Amino acid sequence: MSGLTNGRRPRTGHDWKLLKEACTALLPRVPELVDLHLRQLGEHSSVYGSVLPYDVQWREAEEAMRIGIEAISAPRASPRRDLEYAEEAGRRRAQQGLPLDLLVHSYRNAGYLVWDSLLEGTAGKDPEKLAVLMRSATMVWSAVDAQAAVASDAYRATELELRRRTDEQLQALLDALLEGRSAPGLAARAAAGLDLPEHGPYAVIV
Repeated sequence: MSGLTNGRRPRTGHDWKLLKEACTALLPRVPELVDLHLRQLGEHSSVYGSVLPYDVQWREAEEAMRIGIEAISAPRASPRRDLEYAEEAGRRRAQQGLPLDLLVHSYRNAGYLVWDSLLEGTAGKDPEKLAVLMRSATMVWSAVDAQAAVASDAYRATELELRRRTDEQLQALLDALLEGRSAPGLAARAAAGLDLPEHGPYAVIV
């Protein structure tokens, strides 16, 4: 979330110091937040659990959340590690077959948890720090939106590439069949790829 210009208003060095303190104080709670995040995702859709083992989900969610929290208060010129990770995550989820809408939902859900926890950690305890957080709301949510957008773009690009490769593989199988090549399992692979029965009456028009 560092280096984001949209929605970011000028802040004093003291503001950034307070924001950094709030984010640093939240980091020890990341495992707890990840547990809650995954529980809420599972309640939203069982597909999350069917696509990825829980331990893999947990590890990746923990890394993404930690990077995101650290990026909120990172110096303006810092590399956008949160966006780099979002791009990688988008590619992985496309390869794993998680629906795109569930990928976007996971980013939104994590964003709400982090934001609510930041507010919870300062409300009634440090009015000055709370005021800084409220002034940072637009920046934080612009960053969450940017992460979701980058992940979505990477997802779509990977999905198109996977589809192109599948089409090329099917075309190669069909060419091999039409040319009469003999290879173990060739007909079965072609039938499976085209979602057709392996044995049946077919007409070939050339």
